[in-house]
Amino acid sequence: MADANADGVVDSKDLQLVKDMVARKHGITISYKNTDNVLSKCTYPLTSIGIAYKTTYELAAAAGLTSKEVKWVCDSVGNVPGKGELRQWYPQFHDAKCFGNRATPDYESMNGDLPSCLITGTKRYYLKTAEEVLGERGVDIIRLPAYEGGWAIPGMLMLGYLTDNEANAAKYVKMADSVYAPIAKHIQNIPMVDRPFVFASHNASAVVGYGDGYIEPVVLAGAATAIDLGYAKGNVDAEAIKDMNPQWILLQPWHGILEQTDNNSVTDTFKWDLNNLYNTDKKGIQAIDHTQAYKDGKVIMNTQGVRLGAASFILTAYIANHIYPGVFNFDVKNLYDTYMKEYHPGVNADQWFDYTYFDLAFAEKKRAELMG
Repeated sequence: MADANADGVVDSKDLQLVKDMVARKHGITISYKNTDNVLSKCTYPLTSIGIAYKTTYELAAAAGLTSKEVKWVCDSVGNVPGKGELRQWYPQFHDAKCFGNRATPDYESMNGDLPSCLITGTKRYYLKTAEEVLGERGVDIIRLPAYEGGWAIPGMLMLGYLTDNEANAAKYVKMADSVYAPIAKHIQNIPMVDRPFVFASHNASAVVGYGDGYIEPVVLAGAATAIDLGYAKGNVDAEAIKDMNPQWILLQPWHGILEQTDNNSVTDTFKWDLNNLYNTDKKGIQAIDHTQAYKDGKVIMNTQGVRLGAASFILTAYIANHIYPGVFNFDVKNLYDTYMKEYHPGVNADQWFDYTYFDLAFAEKKRAELMG
């Protein structure tokens, strides 16, 4: 027995709720801890849905949702002049209305057509006042984990259940676990201090901690990060990185697939990131070009668009291939192709692959070709 209805008492009501959940009884109230570890409730099943932030769109796409269920989107996907930077990747949501900014939406735009729920991420960044503004009006605010733990499996399973799409959720979990499971088995008896040390950062300017999705896919790949080895979270300079002497360095440029520059060109987007990597004073390449890892060519990169959320297992596979050569040989290209075809139908994602997961040698080559 467990306190399934979160009323502070374990009794027959909890047993009945569990029976109703198993029977998929409509209209029941589900209690759960959201991504901010706050006890929350929602009504099963989710029907009329609003979504904010790309990691949640990725979950929704993997769950098989379309505009049939998703009635409202934020302006990164909505048909809004000067916005809609992610719209091309989500044709399945093109018929949804737009409520504006993902952090501070125009709640009044929903008057007369309120969704049953809004699905997003942490309150720190997204729909910051949604509980206060819409919660009292019967709208469930559902904050699902998508990148905070480095993987999307918990959020995917919950969304699959809440929307009666458990088969789609299971399909995604099987794909992701084809990467996670063999790595977990291999490292289960390897202490953290004996694992390959990967310094992972957006632009090599800081030791980052858990919760923002930078280092979690690295740890899932079987590595130790700076924070795991006792280094303090916070900004660091080039000499500090050299003194750490990481075996590998992972840089995570901002743009790429799902996160392009304004003109959406593959080449121009990559040139923007190359310029940022090489020409930002004392950051990016300038912060690591004197380390042993750089001299050994042990620098790998992955763009931000697919670092977060449901696609992050592909990054984990890419890292594992490098830090455990001879142990793992995941077909990263096949994982990428399968994922994109499944969840971004009709979109030409193939042209982005080489610019999404790449090493130092590729970056150097493309810098010479594209920037002289």
